[in-house]
Amino acid sequence: MLPQTVLDSIDERAQAKAKESTPSSKLWMGYIKRWVVKVGLIALAAIASVEALNAIAGPLLARFAPDFVAGYAIAGISILVTSAFVSNLFHSVRSGRRNEFSVLWIKSRRNHLPLLALALLSTLVSVAAIVYIVHASKIGHTVWPYLFAVLTSVLLARSKAVHSFFLRIETRFIRNLNENIIAERRESLSDEEHVHWVEKHLYVTRIETTRMLRAKPRPLSPESMLKIVGQSALPGETEHSAGFLFGMAHGLDLIAIERDGQRIAGDTLARLSKPDLLRRIADAEDPLCVREGDVLTFVGTEDEVDSYLQHLLKDDVIDEDKALGESLEDYLSSSPSSPDITCFSFVVEAKSAFVGRTIANIDFKSAYGSLVVAIEHNLLLRMKPSHNTRLAAGDRIWLIGESGLASNLIDAADAEVIDQGTPEGSLREPASSSDGTSTGHFA
Repeated sequence: MLPQTVLDSIDERAQAKAKESTPSSKLWMGYIKRWVVKVGLIALAAIASVEALNAIAGPLLARFAPDFVAGYAIAGISILVTSAFVSNLFHSVRSGRRNEFSVLWIKSRRNHLPLLALALLSTLVSVAAIVYIVHASKIGHTVWPYLFAVLTSVLLARSKAVHSFFLRIETRFIRNLNENIIAERRESLSDEEHVHWVEKHLYVTRIETTRMLRAKPRPLSPESMLKIVGQSALPGETEHSAGFLFGMAHGLDLIAIERDGQRIAGDTLARLSKPDLLRRIADAEDPLCVREGDVLTFVGTEDEVDSYLQHLLKDDVIDEDKALGESLEDYLSSSPSSPDITCFSFVVEAKSAFVGRTIANIDFKSAYGSLVVAIEHNLLLRMKPSHNTRLAAGDRIWLIGESGLASNLIDAADAEVIDQGTPEGSLREPASSSDGTSTGHFA
């Protein structure tokens, strides 16, 4: 029965509130998950430490010291261990970093009460954990051991040294866990699956440029402006960035330009750095300048390709049915127009001249026309490594590039190469060494 204008106003407010509540819900979910884990670890650390010490160290200490001395020793060690976990919870709330607690606190006053309730509950759990340690250590005959233990744990929890120690232990644990997971996954893969792993996790997209070059300039956001500092803009367009238009700002690499069905300047394109490439494809006087009707082929991670395609869709540069990407493995094996693109890998040996040098210093692009797309170091595989990455003996490197330009590196490295001449995309056998054995390493 309400007037239509009132109904429209109600709908607009409901939609606006729904949009605002979605990020808050995600923040709350993330904060509560981390809070539950941290509080649970405090309780677990208290119970596990004191029970383990009572079972193992208790009988040993009883031989050399009175019971109350052993009890105080067990309680002290358990409190130190538990305080490290309490400090992690304390510093996550107290820290000035942009975490969920501070964001939720600032976002709405309605969040203050539940956040304070969780903080109070965290304090109660922490105090209960310390009280349990004192009780289980059998030293709590009076109230003073409990008060002293709580005060000590508060001082330890506030200590930056204790928190720093906890972070080092946590980092080491996560690194060891990741290495074990990767080692198990690696062992479960066959040699051929291991070689093709990178090709399955890199993605390729092909974009036709006509609508891209005709698109009207639009103002860039402050975040976008931060990304394009130092990059050249298209001629006469101060509001567009060549880096955003041609994928470079999204981390993509341009590996091919097709014009009238023919690949142009493949050898030149493969050797150019990103700054030089941006300058040349945006220069109307340069033969490499992108023109209407050109088809650009980019390679990157799945997230980078998706980010670029979403940017083009937002600018109405491509249609939704054209916003497609495929794995590099599928692209190499199915595209008849890319027989000159090769993906290969090699292992750096101890005697290699590459040991101790960075990717930028070696300059694979200008020297060999090859782009480093992944590196495996100490069982940890990184996609799209930084140019400042320093190579070490035993590292395995994956590259893609023009076959003609990369052939010197391929032959020298006895590299494992995806053979583009066969529809199955089988591996080319590594070259044999002088004694007739296949090395597959770069010497």
